[in-house]
Amino acid sequence: MTSEINWGLITNGSQFENLVHILLFHIDPKTRLSGRPGPDRGIDAKSGDMKTVYQAKYHKVGNISNVISDAKSECEKIKKYRKKDHSNYNSWKDVSNWIMATNIDVNETDMTLWSTKILPLFKEQDIIPELWAKTILEAKLINFPNIIQHFFGGKNRTVLSLTEA
Repeated sequence: MTSEINWGLITNGSQFENLVHILLFHIDPKTRLSGRPGPDRGIDAKSGDMKTVYQAKYHKVGNISNVISDAKSECEKIKKYRKKDHSNYNSWKDVSNWIMATNIDVNETDMTLWSTKILPLFKEQDIIPELWAKTILEAKLINFPNIIQHFFGGKNRTVLSLTEA
């Protein structure tokens, strides 16, 4: 699988977020995508059942410390968003899962750091955090060869669904 995917072809956050959006849409066509410039209330996409928020984070430097830092920062924002008097409260009140998709490799030690530093912060908000690093993204992408070809094989996707377009 990894031989088909040259992650070096994803060179910025916009490309990475686009990849994640298309993947999420293929997994759940009812996913609500927030692919516009400007403030996004911490939501790059939201599952069709509105309980899972996805955040795509591209990292030029691939290490877990950047991912942990981003997750902590997002958690602090979410803490504010979930207060009843906050303008983003309705967007966050029913969220029970938060998934950060990132373009880095992780190992067992990295996942232990995630579990000890990030899991407790989100649990305080009654949210379960997940990390979709390269290996998880690749496992999901294998079901959608047209996405792999488009982002990593230099082939255009000429047929799009109406909703995706």
